[in-house]
Amino acid sequence: FVNLGVNGDDTRGMIERMMTDVAPREPDYVIVWGGINDLLIGRAPIHVMESLEQMYLTAREQSIEPIACTLTSVTYQGVIISRIMELNGLIRHHCAENRIRLADLFKAMSNESGLLLEEYSSDGLHLNNNGNKRIADTVYSEVIKFILLNVR
Repeated sequence: FVNLGVNGDDTRGMIERMMTDVAPREPDYVIVWGGINDLLIGRAPIHVMESLEQMYLTAREQSIEPIACTLTSVTYQGVIISRIMELNGLIRHHCAENRIRLADLFKAMSNESGLLLEEYSSDGLHLNNNGNKRIADTVYSEVIKFILLNVR
């Protein structure tokens, strides 16, 4: 696995890097996990979803299978939670309609109120080591394990 994520990047930057950084490596799969920075600067969830859809499509056009991820939540109440939930709903729907593998990070890391469990973050937004481990475990159990089982 190679992590080509860039801290602070938005989905528009991710789209640009899909062709320059990801496609030349000719991977079989790409994990697409982005959108929180877009929401934090005020982009509407539907516009963020359009960017994510473009990345999924670009990946498939390059014979790369996209693996989508829902956004993780935050530990504090506010308008951002409803925007995260809206975008996650769009991601789930798109993946179901287009047969894209999905790791539901929000579900795996949030409490019943939709807040990020505090054990996964030290500042309420960014993940700590426990959060990163939970991400890896979730992506493995919800997606990678099944890919490996189907390959054998």
